Amino acid sequence: MKSVAVLGLFIVVTYGFEIRYQTGCQSAGLCCEQVNNTCFVANSRKLDGGIGNCFCDSKCLQMQDCCVDFEDTCKGM
Repeated sequence: MKSVAVLGLFIVVTYGFEIRYQTGCQSAGLCCEQVNNTCFVANSRKLDGGIGNCFCDSKCLQMQDCCVDFEDTCKGM
């Protein structure tokens, strides 16, 4: 398995198949206040290391469902 981050995408190449994930809040251009169920990135890396829907709202730290880049991208919310 090979992983490469290019142009806001996280690409995993496994056995000749490519799976593309957005890298998070920055690539999606999202930073939202309060709980906002529409402020998420599908198929992205989460803080816990998993892949799936992750959030870019100011309550994601409490809910433990932030995108991996939330803290760096959305500082000062």
